[in-house]
Amino acid sequence: MGQNTASAQILPIPNYSFSCASNAVAPLESIKDIQTYLNCNGFNPGPIDGDFGNRTTSAIKAFQAASTNQVAPLKYIEVVFSVILGLIWFDEIYTLWSLLGILMIIIGLIFNVRYKTKSK
Repeated sequence: MGQNTASAQILPIPNYSFSCASNAVAPLESIKDIQTYLNCNGFNPGPIDGDFGNRTTSAIKAFQAASTNQVAPLKYIEVVFSVILGLIWFDEIYTLWSLLGILMIIIGLIFNVRYKTKSK
């Protein structure tokens, strides 16, 4: 009967270099792109040579830790909104121990934010 004569097309990969000016939107397709991105954002990956060495690995780990440390305190704000939602929407009544635990989390959040703003 009929044969399908459609063939797959191979699309060329765009050949462009990654720079600090385009680091917010450019895809990171090579090790050089990753090294440039890290260097532009204050993490020293060593020479930008496309070699995935120890300094590049250390810069990636430092970048991951910095990103996590910036977001982690904001996760605790969920506790505050959960308490408010529970009080208003579900008419929950919290025990003294629950309120003390919530207070400890909020105090830890405040100290964490104050410490990070002092260190900058």
